[in-house]
Order: sequence, then structure tokens, then C-alpha cells
Amino acid sequence: MSPDAQAGSPARESPAGQPTARLTEQRPDLLALTDDALAALANCGLVKRAAKDLAKSAPRVAIDEADTVTADFADGTHTVLGSGGLEAGTCSCSASGVCRHLVGTVLAVRALAAEASDEQAPQWSPADVDDTELLRVLGKPAVDAAHRRVRAGLRATVLIPDPARPATGDNAAAVDLPTTTVRFLVPGDLGYAHTDVVATERGEQVALAVLAFRAAQAETQADAPPGPGKREVVLGTPQVATDLRTPFEPALEFATELVDQGVRMLAGHVGPRIAAARAPLAARGFQWPLDVLDELAEQLEAYAGGHAGYAPGRIAELTAELVARATAGPARPAEADRILGTRQPARTAMRRARFLGLGARVSRTDDPAGTSASITTRVYLADADAGAVLVLSTSSTHQADQVPAPDVLARRRVGGLRLGEVSRGSLTTESATRTAGLRLQLSAGRAGRSTVTTGASA
Repeated sequence: MSPDAQAGSPARESPAGQPTARLTEQRPDLLALTDDALAALANCGLVKRAAKDLAKSAPRVAIDEADTVTADFADGTHTVLGSGGLEAGTCSCSASGVCRHLVGTVLAVRALAAEASDEQAPQWSPADVDDTELLRVLGKPAVDAAHRRVRAGLRATVLIPDPARPATGDNAAAVDLPTTTVRFLVPGDLGYAHTDVVATERGEQVALAVLAFRAAQAETQADAPPGPGKREVVLGTPQVATDLRTPFEPALEFATELVDQGVRMLAGHVGPRIAAARAPLAARGFQWPLDVLDELAEQLEAYAGGHAGYAPGRIAELTAELVARATAGPARPAEADRILGTRQPARTAMRRARFLGLGARVSRTDDPAGTSASITTRVYLADADAGAVLVLSTSSTHQADQVPAPDVLARRRVGGLRLGEVSRGSLTTESATRTAGLRLQLSAGRAGRSTVTTGASA
């Protein structure tokens, strides 16, 4: 029994196998946590291990008058789960953060309630959360930051659950925001809202997701709730710029000279020119053209240095993309934020993210003299929460006749992980950064923060 229970009202214990009405009535948040939701809050490995432990020996679960759930495991470990989400729980084991015992506590509560009456869960929408609740759970700084973002204008895609099914698991309410996806894993409890951004940005993103649901609800008829599926909403009033051409003038001038004079004439002194072209675009926050210019600079520097990474075809593609965005943005100012990546952060630090390896592609580019070759390995990773595919890439240069074999490349490491295992496994990381161009970067500086599980090791 927990110390809190000893100090206050006696806890109500639940021997394994005997459902408890109080658990079902007072802690629906724990019952709503599916295996997929637990994996999002922890990781698949912890869920599997907790399930195996539960099959061997169920913990003794209790709930006190304050609705705090405690569990005592056979190994002497004691857990406490109050309100505020799984990460607010505590455990007496030595693990940091969410551990297998906390996950096991949820599984045990679900098992105890398995024979309880299967009543239809009440319908709930994040739009039902009022400002008082937002401030209580997320705090004033996060809510104020979200409202500032809304005043500047923001597009979001709301995923409305099917009302015929419980709003959990793959039917959970969710919102795709420019930098992340927020999933409401437990209806009615913002403490379980899941997003992969770092903790300092979580509150703002969750608040934005709630505001997006409000906007979706406001766009429907007063007596008809929004139907299930995706709905795009615009928060606030995006500022439609009237002068989108001027910031592109230095970049277009550079692109024109590149086409007219060729790479050879410009490659040796692109630094100042690229900087001059970037400055007005950066001032307006046009992230996509900035990314194009940065890659153009890399290609031209590779040519000037005789690096095998230079690809003539890629130069042509980037130049065409730059001109296309410079033309389409001013032509369609109402959609310029999509075309130009306005207000899209260049990089977003990810707090805890899960990816599924979709495979890898290895490309080779030889230098004009044929003496060296650049090898680029791109690993494609699916982010199920965001519904996006990200790319983790690495490049190296070798003598043309000494290019590593595919099995050697597969053993190369990025962020401490073998590329071959990442390409075919399940990656869980707390040390990743996602770029605006959907590239994934892993840091090797935080030991143990990235793990990969393959079929052979699962």
C-alpha cells in the first residue's frame, strides 16, 4: 500500500482477476490506454516486457479515495499513478522516466476491468476543452504562445474520430500541425496528449491542437458535429503578403546567371552570392527556397572542390525548383505559405519519436575525372504519428576502385546505430532533429537515447 494511502483514507485493493468498479469508474484514462498508446508514451519493447511480466505474476493493484492507483509487484517494486499522465507516475525501480512497471500497472488495471460492463464511452472532442482547463493543465506561457501563433495565421489538419468507435488507438483525435502531430490518446485528459516535440514546446503544440479542433467545430453547422475524417482548418488570419516578388530578386538573378554562364564560371565564388540571395528570403521566413539555395551551394562547392558529390542533374532540378517557387508564390498569395514554407521552422528537436524502417537506397556519383566516387546512403523511415516519411542520410567519398560493398555500408553507423538495422527495424529515439525538408538527424552525444529493434532481436 502506498505511503499516501496510509496517511489518508484506506486504499481499496484489487486482487488479480477480480474487476473493480471503482477502477473502471474513476480511472477511465488508464483503461483507454491501448497498447499502441502505451508504445507511443514509452516504447514497444517496454510494452512487450510488461505484458510478459504480467502473464507470469500480476501485481497487487489498489486505488485510494483520491483515485490514485498503486501497484506492488512480486519483485518488491512499488508504483504510483495519479493524474497528469503516465510520465507523472512514480516507481521505486532505478529506471528513469516511464518504466516497465508503470506500463505494467496500466496493463494490470486493464486486465482487472476486462470483465466490467462494456459501456459506450461518452463522445468527447478536444474542442470541449475550455480556456480554464487549458491554463490549468498546460500553463499560461504555453497557452499565450499558442494564441500568438494563431494571430500570425496557421494551417492545420484535424483528424476527427469515428463516433461509432471509441476515440482511442487508431481512432484517437489528432491534429497535424506544421512541426508535429498531436494525438489525444485518452479522451478528456490532456495529460495523455502525445507529441514528439521536446518538453519545452509540448504545451504550446497541445494548445494549438485544441484550438484547431475548436476551429473545425466552428466551421460546421451549430446543430451538426463535424463528421469523421480529415478537415483542414485555418487558425487566425494569415497575412497575405502583397509583395512576394522582391525578396526573390537576388535569388532569381543568381539562377539566371547560373543558367547563362554555367557552373564553371560561378562555382569558385558562390559564398557571397548565396548569402545575398538568402538574406531577404530568410527575413520573410521562406523556408523552402532557403533549403533549395543551401543545397545549391553544397553542389557548387562540391564542383569547385572536385568532390564526387557534385551531380549536374541535381543542379538543374534545384534551379528549376527555385524558379518555380519564386513564380508560384507571388501568383497565388493566399497559398504562399504552403509554396514558400512561411513560418516553417528550419529544425525541430524531437522529444520521443518512433519510426519504422522502409528500406534504404544507395547512390553513387563519380567525379568528372573518374578517380573518386561519392556514396550516399538514404534510409527511409515512416513516422506513423505524423503520417510522413523522413530520410536519414550519410555520404562518404572513396577512390573510384575502392567503393565499399553494400554489406559494409550497412554496418556504418549514424547516431550510434547501424544503417542496415535502422533501414529494416523499428527506431525509437529521444535525440533526433527533424528538418523542414523532412530529413532526420540523429545525435550520438546522448548515449542510450536511440535504439533500434529488428525482427531478429524483437
